[in-house]
Amino acid sequence: MTGWLGNFTALTALRALNVLLPLALYPWLMAQLGAETLGLVIFAQAVATYFMVIPNYSMETFGTKAIADAAQQPEHLWTTTNSLYALKGLLFLASGLAYALLCWLWPFARENALLFLLSLHVVVLEAFLPTWFYQGIQDIKQASYLNGMAKAIAVVWLLFTVRHPHDAFHVPLGYLIGSLFASGMGYLWVQGHTGPLKPWASPWRASQKYLKLGWPFFLTSLNGVLYVYANRILMGYFGMAQVAYYDLAEKWVQIAKAPQQILGLTLFPKITQDAHPKALIRRFAYPSMAFNVLLFLGILWVAPWLVQWMAPGVSAQGQATTIALMRILSFNIVIIGLNNIVVVQRMLALGHEHRIVRFTLETLLVFVAMGVFLYASGYYSMQGLTWIAVLTETYLLLRSWFYLRRHG
Repeated sequence: MTGWLGNFTALTALRALNVLLPLALYPWLMAQLGAETLGLVIFAQAVATYFMVIPNYSMETFGTKAIADAAQQPEHLWTTTNSLYALKGLLFLASGLAYALLCWLWPFARENALLFLLSLHVVVLEAFLPTWFYQGIQDIKQASYLNGMAKAIAVVWLLFTVRHPHDAFHVPLGYLIGSLFASGMGYLWVQGHTGPLKPWASPWRASQKYLKLGWPFFLTSLNGVLYVYANRILMGYFGMAQVAYYDLAEKWVQIAKAPQQILGLTLFPKITQDAHPKALIRRFAYPSMAFNVLLFLGILWVAPWLVQWMAPGVSAQGQATTIALMRILSFNIVIIGLNNIVVVQRMLALGHEHRIVRFTLETLLVFVAMGVFLYASGYYSMQGLTWIAVLTETYLLLRSWFYLRRHG
């Protein structure tokens, strides 16, 4: 299986590992740790995820394009890969220091220091697993293998070590061990394509170049991270068990959003190089959106059965809350599907990066303004916060769509 279909299949496997495996572990972890402790584990990881976005720097878009452009000439491939690894390393150091400072200054994080520090595994994996490289050379199955290694190690560790709420730190520890192993193997495998790398000797000017190039993509991805993981953190206001309920609802919606996101990642390198990108976008837009609508309706219908299956020990009130959150979040299946086409495939791929930066900043302000309004008006609730997640994506979609209508 070659070409875009092979990459789509490999990306599907990669996304399945990232979403389905944690979901499969959910009932077992809920039984071993309880909703309150599991919510604390998820809360700590959500905080760490904000720092993950820095070394990630949306490399799956602009980094993939840079590797794809350089892949035809070995000397250019080496230089580009070396510079991107150097940038990743610098961003990881900055992110890690900032995260350590937060854990030291925040009393709640100090009380759970081991859990918070081990949650740095999400930063390690995003910094050093070279998915962007394998997307660029059109061999994404290698990244799937590496991701599979990381997850398999973590699962084996969890199954042997987690037996009680006091064992909660073993959850991020297992993922950290897997992340370090997969990242090291990935670095060695990349060198098999490029030759020995020396990212520590890469000129600062080269890193500056990619830092500037990736800025619009970074701000765009930051918007999604903000509302998804902000809600996990903000749910902590209602209790750690509520964080677990929201996370369960969001994980099922992530599964339904995955096909559109995978298709977008598969097509992005081709769209940036295609002589007729709009025709390529139209070819896939309508079938994918029809599929997203079916997924949305399916989640609305099966939400009660999903929650009963995944959280059988949770109280009736907890299950009802999770069902309500899942049904609200399901609207994002359609909204994010449209956003992927309008914002990523049209605006970013066709050169409207600076406009997207502006729209993204506007969207962040809208998110904050809606949250402040809820709190000030006395309607601060789990359902209200979840609706904000949907309305934020809707604003970005409408803002971008009207711009494209005016400017083609």
